[in-house]
Amino acid sequence: MIARDEVCREEVRRGRRPGGTARHGGPTFAASGVSMENASFGVALRDLRRERGLSLASLSALTHYSKGYLSRIETGERPPTPLVARRCDEVLRAEGALAGLVPARRRHQDGFRRPAQLPAAPRAFAGRAAALAELDDARRSHQMVVVSGPAGVGKTATALYWSHRAAPRFPDGCLFADLRGFDPTGAPAEPAEVLARFLRDLGCSPASIPAGLEPRAARLRTLLDGRRVLIVVDNAATSDQVRPLIPGSAGCRLVVTSRSRLSGLVARDGAARLVLAPLPEYEALTQLGEAIGDRRVAEEPEAAAEIARRCGYLPLALRIAAERAQARPSVRLAALATELAVTRERLNLLATTEDEATTVRSVFSWSYRALPPDAARMFRLLGLHRGADLGVPAAAALAGTGRSQAQRLLEALAAVHLLEEAASGRYRFHDLVRLYAAECAEADESAEDRSAAVRRLLGWYLHTADAAGRRIDPLRRRAESGPPGEQLITFAGYAEALDWFDAERANLAAVVRHAAGTGHTVLAWRLADAGGSYFVLRKPWAEWVSAYQAGLTAARDGKDEVGEAWMLDGLAAVHRDLGSLDEALECCEQALVIWRRVGDRAAECASLNDLGDICRTFGRTATALVRLREALALSREIGGARETATALGRIGETYLRIGQIDQALRFLSDALAVFTKLGDRNGEARVLDTMGVAYQTLRCGDRAVDLLRAALQVRRELGDRHGAATTLLHLGEVYRDVREEAPARVALREALTICEESDDPRVGRLRELLGDRRGDALP
Repeated sequence: MIARDEVCREEVRRGRRPGGTARHGGPTFAASGVSMENASFGVALRDLRRERGLSLASLSALTHYSKGYLSRIETGERPPTPLVARRCDEVLRAEGALAGLVPARRRHQDGFRRPAQLPAAPRAFAGRAAALAELDDARRSHQMVVVSGPAGVGKTATALYWSHRAAPRFPDGCLFADLRGFDPTGAPAEPAEVLARFLRDLGCSPASIPAGLEPRAARLRTLLDGRRVLIVVDNAATSDQVRPLIPGSAGCRLVVTSRSRLSGLVARDGAARLVLAPLPEYEALTQLGEAIGDRRVAEEPEAAAEIARRCGYLPLALRIAAERAQARPSVRLAALATELAVTRERLNLLATTEDEATTVRSVFSWSYRALPPDAARMFRLLGLHRGADLGVPAAAALAGTGRSQAQRLLEALAAVHLLEEAASGRYRFHDLVRLYAAECAEADESAEDRSAAVRRLLGWYLHTADAAGRRIDPLRRRAESGPPGEQLITFAGYAEALDWFDAERANLAAVVRHAAGTGHTVLAWRLADAGGSYFVLRKPWAEWVSAYQAGLTAARDGKDEVGEAWMLDGLAAVHRDLGSLDEALECCEQALVIWRRVGDRAAECASLNDLGDICRTFGRTATALVRLREALALSREIGGARETATALGRIGETYLRIGQIDQALRFLSDALAVFTKLGDRNGEARVLDTMGVAYQTLRCGDRAVDLLRAALQVRRELGDRHGAATTLLHLGEVYRDVREEAPARVALREALTICEESDDPRVGRLRELLGDRRGDALP
């Protein structure tokens, strides 16, 4: 088919009717005798196709649109899209004449962007001929195919290799997403987030993307209607994770990889299933030859076959074995095969069947036992780390080495494919290798050494997070973290500290859970609190709740009242932000009881401020004022300037809530003066924002805009996107009040974009303000 397509293209280019004789000079479109002025697109396409001597089948082969679809366009049953017109122009050498016949309205509305998202095709890919043929067959007869099999069998490599080969069949582009279904952090990708990214990548503005899973899925199907797009989703966990991503267009295809069989997609959605088994022996040997050279395999065919057999013919195992052979070019393959065989009896199950498990772990063991002692120790200690990835300083703390030595050892492990570099200076395991590394730590490190390594790692995270948090918010009340360790990172400034937290975001909750699960209960809740400044600023809701809940459980297990109160305060804050006010109130009241019992008056004052804030949000303004005045009196008694400013600001917010604007502005002005004197920019921004809303209420639009712009500038400088969204929302409302609709919509759209990216509960309100109640594109 591919060869025939190329012949057709060449003959059209030369002005030759396929299978006929060349016309001297190859007639141009203008000289072809076809008059396209005032003609319909369908008639023009049919006349030009016939003039070029092409059948509908030939045009279909050249454009990669179906014969039936093109026929309906020619008869006027389907309107042409700009993409179809451009493709036909290219094939028929119409010099843009066909595209010019597409109605201007459709050309303007079609903001479709052609994605090209496939990761690079795997290098040295060999074999899988039968699987690739099955994928070709499935493409013709099914809209979706599930590629399943055990870890290490080459699902992703096969899917990507085939997808690159098939990409020319999908002229409207290729989408790709990793669903992280079996990610060791336990955080699979949410379908709604994947859909939002797909829609943005296809040309939708963030403001036009609807909220909610079903509206986004429907929008994707609408956008892909009549198009030919290939969608590849890797590492899916469940059918429900995939189902919203299924396109509706008959010209689109979806390829899914998963360790699970995803029977629901097959039974309910008509997917084809391709189960990858270990490679046939000859394909395994071909892969081995691609990696280490055909000459070595040919010189020792029996040894090569033994290595392939010991690897269970699994691509992952073969790749690691080949790396070992490449690293020792002077060693005969027979010696390497013997080395591999010796360790096989020591291994237990790892994968889905006894044979596969034994062989895969044999290869891991083979590579591990060949490591120098310091690299082998680093490898097994890394198995104790529970996060998604880690940087060089964390590895150094875990192993108790210097950073330069840790860097060298990590690079050595990456060189033999026992570790991979996820980003500059950050490394991660393949999940099977992670399991094996943890087993090596259990087998080859004493309980005392494992415990010491974990404690070093947890201590490093605690003190580094504490140092970063102090750079982000130096005035925040925080629990004591104890004396710092030797591997502590120092941060030159605010941005550097924030970057560290962003890089470690996925690890924060995992480290807290690790501390709790290994009996380090005090470290667990202190770790959660050390991340508090970042949690409050960036609002990573899931990680925030997970970390503080694990810390609370640890504190209660350790009968640590102080730790329990710290965690309850943190949970109250996140529940308040998410609108779960009953839970927020309960947590805050429990914390207040503990602080009063242990006699921590500063903590009591902070809890009173939080309790007043929650009551105000609840609409219980009288109770809020009582609690906040308690906090104000206590803060002045103990000399807590920041708590004084906080109480003043929140009293002002409460008076604003009940319409006493003069009183509100008096308290807010006093709060702003204290925050400014302290250099507390977070507090300053919140008060400026509230004052802007107060002046809006007084119909002082210019003053309100000035205050809100000042608040927005501070929040942007701090990287406070959640706070910026709040101020943008208020700014949009002020602009609406003064009848400046254009800047109002700009502000509201930006606020909506921020809230959608973080699953903020205010998305619905913003969409309503923008008139996007049904999830349609915004005007």
